[in-house]
Amino acid sequence: MSDIFTHSAQKNADDADRIDGSGDEKSTVVSGQWRIETLKSLADIRQNALRWVELEAQSIDPQAVFQGVAWCETWAEVYCKAQQNSYEPRVFFISQGTTLAAILPLMLETHMGTRVLTLFGEPHSQIANVLTHSNIDTTDGLRLCLAQAVMLAGADVMALGPIPDDSPLLNVAEKQHLSADPAECLSVCQWPNGQTVENHLMKLSKNSRKNFNRKSRQIEEMGNVRFQRFTPLDNEFKPAIRQALNWKRDWLERNGTFSLGLSTSGVDEFLSSFSGRDTVFQPNVDVLFLNDDPISISINMTGNGIRHSYLSSHDHKFQELSPGTLATHIAIHESILDKQDGYSFLGFPTPFKATWSNKHIPLWRYHHALSLRGKIWLQVWTRGLRPMAKHVLTYTRRAAQTPVLGKVLNEFLNLLSKQRGNG
Repeated sequence: MSDIFTHSAQKNADDADRIDGSGDEKSTVVSGQWRIETLKSLADIRQNALRWVELEAQSIDPQAVFQGVAWCETWAEVYCKAQQNSYEPRVFFISQGTTLAAILPLMLETHMGTRVLTLFGEPHSQIANVLTHSNIDTTDGLRLCLAQAVMLAGADVMALGPIPDDSPLLNVAEKQHLSADPAECLSVCQWPNGQTVENHLMKLSKNSRKNFNRKSRQIEEMGNVRFQRFTPLDNEFKPAIRQALNWKRDWLERNGTFSLGLSTSGVDEFLSSFSGRDTVFQPNVDVLFLNDDPISISINMTGNGIRHSYLSSHDHKFQELSPGTLATHIAIHESILDKQDGYSFLGFPTPFKATWSNKHIPLWRYHHALSLRGKIWLQVWTRGLRPMAKHVLTYTRRAAQTPVLGKVLNEFLNLLSKQRGNG
């Protein structure tokens, strides 16, 4: 056990005034000025949703978008209902005195017989972070929380990532357990206060402006072009989500690539089930229409000044017109008009993202084995079997070019990567 975990765990054992809730779903630990509640069920999450909303209102970190209540509550409703054992919430509410200071949403999953304490919403959540009160130093509370998580979760390994370079979570993670995340960095397009659409266009390269204008004219010659944003309160929200996912899966299959997140069951229900709760971090979809038919759709999470493009896709029939590029242009312009501070393309940099981004936030992976089984899991799965299986599937599908074989291989990797049990 690391020095930080050992010190905090001992302090927790020596100084804890109370541990409540033995036998209950929710448990509470009080140590000095810090009070840590552990939510262990969907019912707990629902009962504490209002407190969660109130903390979001006190937060300023845009990279905590996947720790917001809209995302986490909806994910729990889809994946943690019916007392399923595959995903066990471990959502930590960290209070300083009577003030809620931070929320760290984690979960336990049993994978290949190993109990893994990991990011809540894995593999759909794209950023591992902690939601914090902007006026409170949460460093000590987070350290105590991690120590409690390790002691009480009964996990074999803690595996968190991708963690942004400026995250409060990274500040309390021991460096010996950190490594560069495969997602590399967050690609962000930011602009100064008072930026106008015209100023932004002038900062693009001459070729980018020419290409944008040419593609715009080509699409406009085909009919009426319209860009619209929908929220979960709109009737168009759910159909747009499902269309975007269908297009993305079609694109993945045609290009012989694989998405672990899109292969998991329930993802369509999850992304289309947001309730529209009034929170800081909100989902929405951007849709580019041609003659009232969608040709490009982006699923976003927005809050604290940044719009995060979670997934974008387009109608393959319009591939040559680059509708996604046009939609990105318009989405950035709309974000500027909405007084947003930036537009994030999340991790895994690509040439397309590089064209738009002017800021790159390094990402980190935290792997800490807590038992012999955890050490074996890290070596066999994370650093061996998982990347090998993904490469085998990708190259086999490219070589085979057979839809039936591709479907079988998809099912195989999905089973291999997400099969869970209690063993």
